[in-house]
Amino acid sequence: MGHPTLRTHLLRFRHVAALAAALALLIPVPLTALAPVEIVSLDPIIVSAPIDGVIEAIDVDPSAPVKAGDVLIRFTDTTLRHRRNIAAHEVAVANTRVKQLNLMAFNDTKGRHEQGVAEAELELKQSELAYATDMLARAVIRAPRNGNAVYPDRKMLVGKPVSTGERLMEIAEPSKVEARIDVAATDIIALRTGGRAKLFLDVDPLQPWSGRITRADYKARPSDNDILAFRAFAGLDHGHADLPRIGLRGTAQIYGDWMPLAVVLLRRPISSARQWFGI
Repeated sequence: MGHPTLRTHLLRFRHVAALAAALALLIPVPLTALAPVEIVSLDPIIVSAPIDGVIEAIDVDPSAPVKAGDVLIRFTDTTLRHRRNIAAHEVAVANTRVKQLNLMAFNDTKGRHEQGVAEAELELKQSELAYATDMLARAVIRAPRNGNAVYPDRKMLVGKPVSTGERLMEIAEPSKVEARIDVAATDIIALRTGGRAKLFLDVDPLQPWSGRITRADYKARPSDNDILAFRAFAGLDHGHADLPRIGLRGTAQIYGDWMPLAVVLLRRPISSARQWFGI
């Protein structure tokens, strides 16, 4: 008599357990994803090449503080200096000719006509001198404001030929930072503007930062890890004494919409199956 009762209890227990498991799969939980994160400047000033040339020297170390007007980069200026010297010599010659014709213009009508031509040539040579002087001044790049000079490595830039407009470094304010997160394309369902993010930086993983997603790319691009990812940015909550330093890396956990636990657990298998069968 006891065996049927025991089997009945076991069967009933299995039914209850199956029902509890089914109900548990309906519990709403936030959809989350992990992604690499880096601390970047919130509003940097881009320092780009003002001329075509070769970088001769960089006078500031990576991440070093600079003040407005400090020299950042020097270009090789031999050709530019030579052009300026030639232009200055041509201005001196044209100026001497104008003075000579001024003396001749008092008694010679032809001299007065040549005087006008010489003065026009002098203005042209002065314009060429002003242009050569401006180009020579651009061979030295100075800091546009106070901040930190952000660039990867001095050896990568010194001796490098660059074109006008090519990006060389950034001037960033240490007090204005944000988190740059590369969310894999497979985890884009968890990315939304205003969503919560928790940052675990490698230097102090036990003290996570919290923040909110402020904006995200509409199109995926190859990330630094050679994976297709959407780049998102998150503002940091000021819950710590000091802001993290620009360049620090770690892992971000981002929170998306609330979904049933079953969807969260089966999302990746379903996605893989759809890709495999082409559904």
